Amino acid sequence: MSVLVTGMGSVGVNVARRFVDEGYEVVCYDVAPRRGIDFLEEVGDRVEFVRGDILDIPRMLETVRRKRVEGIIHTAIIYPLLVETPDSVFRVTVEGQKNVLEVARLEELKVVAMSSDAVYGPRPDMTPCREDDPTPMTWWADPRWRMINLYIAVKLCGEQLMLAYNTVYGLDTVVVRPCEVFGPGERTVNRPIPYFSMKALRGEPVQLESGGDHAKDFTYAKDLAKGIFSAYAAKPLRHRVFNITGGRLVTLREVAEAVGEAVPGARIELGPGLLNPEVETHRELRAELSTIWTRGPCDITRAREDLGYQPTPFKQAVREYVEWLRRQAS
Repeated sequence: MSVLVTGMGSVGVNVARRFVDEGYEVVCYDVAPRRGIDFLEEVGDRVEFVRGDILDIPRMLETVRRKRVEGIIHTAIIYPLLVETPDSVFRVTVEGQKNVLEVARLEELKVVAMSSDAVYGPRPDMTPCREDDPTPMTWWADPRWRMINLYIAVKLCGEQLMLAYNTVYGLDTVVVRPCEVFGPGERTVNRPIPYFSMKALRGEPVQLESGGDHAKDFTYAKDLAKGIFSAYAAKPLRHRVFNITGGRLVTLREVAEAVGEAVPGARIELGPGLLNPEVETHRELRAELSTIWTRGPCDITRAREDLGYQPTPFKQAVREYVEWLRRQAS
């Protein structure tokens, strides 16, 4: 059994490890494969790293055929904030998604692709987000929400392509929607769990004038990998879209408490309320968790019932992530 995993970010490497642990041969396909992740080095004989671009259909097709790949897990993405032109975003995300689906159609392969909870848009009433909820085109009816960005646009496009290939060509496709992902392999410093954890491990204090009550749904990377594997292996599936998250809102105060338990002596002080966009300190966290993008938790009932999905307790997940960070620093 062999699968191809596109993208060697924190999600891709955790997915690769999960499939290896389940007995699969894994082909890691990326323009710059990362070999330094410890939990992949441990199983190097079951993983092949291939340097390739998802915009290069012949290269991807040759890899799939040479390795006798039976399915594709598509996690490759380029974040709009990291590039200068919309063309780059759409080429890598939308055209890349189409290329993956074309290769899968030619070889009759199953595809599981990662989307995002961002497709639900802002929900100031904090109602749970369910897979059958309408797409957020209704934002434009309210001037406060006329801010759909490229990331949301390309994720919506990707989802529609996945569902269209299923409807038109009968391709076995599954969309997975995580929330903010943290865990082994993740070092994005403008996200609260890595930010608090790395600061704590370096012995640096964190002080926020507000934000202790600011809440998000988080997804542990290993849980996401588990959910993706289940979505790939489960047959038959009643649904094509699944939320794979922690399933509840976690406040930044809870994040600070979890990091404090994992790193004794950590100094993390948070004021009450939501993050204040007028405060100049910690601009990176404010940008990531702006109050205008608040939304309720993702409902994971479908994943529980169809995939047997069960998220790791939050404090345990944070503790495991901190231990991984410690190993990387040693």
